[in-house]
Amino acid sequence: MPTPASHMARLAPAVHGGRAALPDEQTAVLDFSVCLNAYGPSPVVREAMAACAVDEYPDPTARAARRAAAESWRCDADWLMVGAGSAELLHAICRAYLAPGRRAVVLRPCFGEYERAALLAGASVHGVHDVAAMVEWLAHDVHVAFVATPESPSGRSMSRDALETLANACLAHDVLLVVDQAYDAFTPAPLGTPIFPDRTHVVHLRSMTKEHALAGVRVAFAHGHPGVLAQIEAARVPWASSQLAQAAAQALFSPEARAHARETVQRLRADSLQLELALRRQGVTVSASDTHYRLIGCRSATDAQDALLRHERVLVRDCTSFGLPRHIRVAARLPHENASLLRAMRAQATHFQTGDD
Repeated sequence: MPTPASHMARLAPAVHGGRAALPDEQTAVLDFSVCLNAYGPSPVVREAMAACAVDEYPDPTARAARRAAAESWRCDADWLMVGAGSAELLHAICRAYLAPGRRAVVLRPCFGEYERAALLAGASVHGVHDVAAMVEWLAHDVHVAFVATPESPSGRSMSRDALETLANACLAHDVLLVVDQAYDAFTPAPLGTPIFPDRTHVVHLRSMTKEHALAGVRVAFAHGHPGVLAQIEAARVPWASSQLAQAAAQALFSPEARAHARETVQRLRADSLQLELALRRQGVTVSASDTHYRLIGCRSATDAQDALLRHERVLVRDCTSFGLPRHIRVAARLPHENASLLRAMRAQATHFQTGDD
């Protein structure tokens, strides 16, 4: 058997939520492990995808989708790139800016693909737990820094001041700062994309699969200086963004789709707050969150996930892979589905922390 590159020989895939990894007999479950808009995509977006010409090659640079985003976000289309989800863009960034002997720093806990993409590029990765520590590490020959706002799995947002401090430090040390804004739309006060429209050392990532419920389509944008995006583009596979994804990306900036996302996300936030209150009334330890997903304390995340799946047909996110072996993450769904989660957690109450633990 051929021998893989040494830095890839023992590199396992990152752990993610969703039903895809479950055995076939377990896939018919209520899925609270993914953080999507449970109200689904806009009919306008569905219609655009149904009408797109799948017998043609997609535009390699997704010009129509970039123009639609640029008009909505009041930026130049040359500062935008369309990708097959944030993960594809992350991996391209790492191929372009990292290599053996280079270093990345990540703010943990975080999306597993930050570290995996950096390691696949042959770089070393250092994890920190606050902005001050990240700023300090930038002087240690770091080339790329990864942060998210809001963070996953906690759902907590970073302040604009903290982000600006970090962006200034990255500029001073010639470090590329990657800001993942996948869940910005779910916060009570979204920062908007881009946060820093003119920063040459900042790349903003904005997944459109979350608030528009398009996880199966894989569509995201990167905003960054055209020179930076050119380096990233050179590291990508051709036609990275499909015809279907580009049709969806263009349509989701229509007035109808934007109104649908805005109204349903607002409803989902209200549903989420009701779910949090109900969990607290059940005595469950729930962390504060700026989003529709939150951490729940348990005695063992793996055991709690297994019990809910096997006995209640409910899937939650085991946060052991985030370094949180005593927490699960749940994302609010529709009200009647949230009621099912509450019943399931009551039935498996012995697995969860209470205020007395």
